[in-house]
Amino acid sequence: MGTEARRALIAAALLAAAPGRARAQDWHVVPPAVTFVASGGSWQVGTNRGYHRLLVIGGDADRSGPRLVIQWIQETANPNRSYVRQTQPIHAIEAPWVLGQPQFVTGTNGIRATITGTNATNHCTGVWTITLGPPGQYGVQPDRSATPTC
Repeated sequence: MGTEARRALIAAALLAAAPGRARAQDWHVVPPAVTFVASGGSWQVGTNRGYHRLLVIGGDADRSGPRLVIQWIQETANPNRSYVRQTQPIHAIEAPWVLGQPQFVTGTNGIRATITGTNATNHCTGVWTITLGPPGQYGVQPDRSATPTC
């Protein structure tokens, strides 16, 4: 795993594990390896509620490791404060994929996001659907309805 990607994952993990509950708006801790950020959807567990954030990790195509990180952002009574409740790197999409901007889709099947990637080795494209739930609950499936191109 490259240095930039390692820093991105460490920053995401530190945000999630920080004893002072790192605020979700702490923009200055986003490392340059993060190429896209998208927020959307909602979740609720008991009285706790929040939304999802997807971080796309860029870098060179030869590095290993996850290209996508999910964060569950928990809202507080103060609308100007929220924090990262949990962070999960997605190992289902790794090198040599280079990912684009995630798109959130809300429908009758719950909260989903789609993401398109290009294989840096053979230049094929792929599309994945990420199903998002409460903290720690998600699924990643290749979108078989999308026509792969090479």
